[in-house]
Amino acid sequence: MGLFGLGKKAEINSPESALMLAGYTMLFTDDSIEEDKLLMLEKINTSGKELSKSPHYKNAKKFFDKHSFEECAEAIADALLEEEQETVFVNLVDFALADGDINEAERTLLALYSSYFDIDEDVFDKALEVMFIKHRMSV
Repeated sequence: MGLFGLGKKAEINSPESALMLAGYTMLFTDDSIEEDKLLMLEKINTSGKELSKSPHYKNAKKFFDKHSFEECAEAIADALLEEEQETVFVNLVDFALADGDINEAERTLLALYSSYFDIDEDVFDKALEVMFIKHRMSV
């Protein structure tokens, strides 16, 4: 460990950290970071601090900066119970639809998560259907 904890290694070892990292990875599926996705990260921020100062957000950013999407998905899956994985997956579909559509990069990332989370095709399709309805009706 570095001086005063500055070299502290980022770890994904709680459901909160896992959800934040999962959401954080969705920021990088578009050409630019969408405001809607940042707002969704703010909603899942449980630290009581502004997003950029949240320990879960800072940890997610640090972890993502040093790991591939695949390594992130594996770390997230390892940090979650099976039922938590399903919940996080549905939240990821919600993130992907923040702008009202799912682009190819988002679909690829969702497929990656579904394989690490062992999400079957039925759950995948149901999550998409429900979130499409949610976003269609959002005001």
